[in-house]
Amino acid sequence: MVFDDFQKHCSMCEKGKPCGKYHLYVLTIDPRLKVGKTSKKNRFRQVNPTTHEEGEGLYVGKCECAPKCRQSKHRTYNPKKETLWTCYCGKYKSSNLYKKYRDNPTSIHNFLKGEYGFLKPKLFKKLNPFETSAEAIEAEAKLAISLRENGYAVWAGDHDDKLTD
Repeated sequence: MVFDDFQKHCSMCEKGKPCGKYHLYVLTIDPRLKVGKTSKKNRFRQVNPTTHEEGEGLYVGKCECAPKCRQSKHRTYNPKKETLWTCYCGKYKSSNLYKKYRDNPTSIHNFLKGEYGFLKPKLFKKLNPFETSAEAIEAEAKLAISLRENGYAVWAGDHDDKLTD
């Protein structure tokens, strides 16, 4: 069954018709990211000093497609082989080869797979959509801060990658 419930992630999108603007999204992440000694796990704890142990793990990002499309990119990405992701909104052809220059994998992509990497629209729908990428980037950082203040352990895509490099 093809996904067409774009209105679940954005107040301006309609069933079968995405609004074509920028969106924020929130995904669940594997709690194993919160423990251990790898550099990714250390970086996660660095940006979540008070919530990394107890708070539910979330990933916050922004996208130019519908959040469901970006979820497909995250969940199918494999750096060791060519993979296809699905564009549900029609911005790109329906099945796409993952391209690093365009699709920009997150440093924690391995923690968005399996039983994780699912959208949490209650945490982002009311904020969408955004006219520009810059507006969405600013809102992404603010949403991550707000979620951390509410007890979540959050990785905020490019924003946190830059903070911990």
